[in-house]
Amino acid sequence: MFIDKLKLFSFATINNNANQDLINDQINKYLKDSIQKVDIRVKKQRIWINYNPEKFLNLTEDNLKGLTFEELLETTKEIQKLLDDISSICNITIEKSVEDFQISRIDLTQNIFTDYTFSEYIRMFENIKPNRKLSFIRVKAHEGHMEVKDYSTIYFRSKERTGRQNSFTITIYDKKEHFRAMKIPLDKEYENKNIMRFELSFNNSTTVNRKLNIKTLRDLTDDLNFTKLNERREEILNYYLFYEDESVSDLLNNLETERRYV
Repeated sequence: MFIDKLKLFSFATINNNANQDLINDQINKYLKDSIQKVDIRVKKQRIWINYNPEKFLNLTEDNLKGLTFEELLETTKEIQKLLDDISSICNITIEKSVEDFQISRIDLTQNIFTDYTFSEYIRMFENIKPNRKLSFIRVKAHEGHMEVKDYSTIYFRSKERTGRQNSFTITIYDKKEHFRAMKIPLDKEYENKNIMRFELSFNNSTTVNRKLNIKTLRDLTDDLNFTKLNERREEILNYYLFYEDESVSDLLNNLETERRYV
């Protein structure tokens, strides 16, 4: 399973009316000194955690291999240890264990190894007629936008909104080019492979609950729920993006055998 990003929150009490900015400075210093790949901050009586479980667990920028259920459980235990330390160091009361933190964002991803480079598939995605609830956007590479550096990205966003946010987004891009642009070393086993990355991002807690039937980290660390994530991701992609084809793989296979749009 590829969980690329998790964002969690719960309520926290700042004791002795301490300054929120000073507490966040303390948290940042602690995380930096202990070399942790996670962002934790306090804001408006809430504590927020933003991290990639694979990067956090392995202290790496490489997120190509995914995460097992056992590794997710290990990551959860390590995050709880950080929260315990932060609560003590910063004199804040965190009302719940990390397992009961609510999920406000989760990114589910998939790597597909293709016969051709990503640029040869762009026209195919431009010709797709997605579900009418989905908007197509072609994001051209430029500095500082959506973490895109010098490669092109295909981007779809839901027309369904929760408050000010689009409920979910689908991002498709060249993962090798992403590594190159971010100057992340690529494992030798991937050097001669073309890697197309699909990222399905659920952007708020309401959408996470409605689309995935999970609410908290405890729900996510349930073995059955974790196992169903791949199936649910495929269902959503097929319904909103690839409903004219049986699956993402079928669409790419058709292209690679017939070269329909290239």
